[in-house]
Amino acid sequence: MWRVISGLYRKRFLFYDAEAHDVSHPMLKRLGVKKLPSVVGKLVTGEMHVLRSGIIVKDLKSGIEELRTLLENFEKKNKVSSDYSKKPSQNEEAGNVPFLTAWNIDNLCGEKAIVCFIGVFRSSRGRDQLGKIVSEVSRKTLVRQQSKAQATRDSITYSLLDGNKQPSFLYAFDKSGYGSSDKFVIAYKPRKQKFAAFTGDVTMEAVEKFVSSVLNGDIQLSKVRQQPLIR
Repeated sequence: MWRVISGLYRKRFLFYDAEAHDVSHPMLKRLGVKKLPSVVGKLVTGEMHVLRSGIIVKDLKSGIEELRTLLENFEKKNKVSSDYSKKPSQNEEAGNVPFLTAWNIDNLCGEKAIVCFIGVFRSSRGRDQLGKIVSEVSRKTLVRQQSKAQATRDSITYSLLDGNKQPSFLYAFDKSGYGSSDKFVIAYKPRKQKFAAFTGDVTMEAVEKFVSSVLNGDIQLSKVRQQPLIR
């Protein structure tokens, strides 16, 4: 069935298959896959979505039709995301700061990162403002001289996250998921499983001061409530 579908849509989608014996695999947990077999799609923005989980096929014909409908709907969603990502406000205002996804979280906030700064937004206006600020701050050297040697050997990363789409990720840091904040910045140290959050007035000066304080060890960090996961 999968071969038939991949043949029908080979010019419109890239198809991959992966074998997993159970849902305890770390990648499946990050993706939010709870049952097998499942179909997972990746949008042009890099966001991963579980299209269908625990698929049960009654017969070949109905199974193919079900998958066709699934792919057709996802293609429409991807087109909307593609058009949205091409808007000047996202590419220019965000300064091309990457969006944190299940696909890149290991690179941006994995064991290689000494600290990852995540700008979280809940509105398009918040996204544009944060993107511009985070992009600018990421280009600056905010580490004191005695700390530079260690910092240059390790990875300091910056990314953006849509708080509306990833509430479970935010619950790892705050039991309310910072529900009252439209935009804020989280500094997360994956090796130590500790973090600090800035939820005040998000300005260039304030974010720069926060980042500098974290990098120079001038701010107290708290233990995360649970392992932060992108769904």
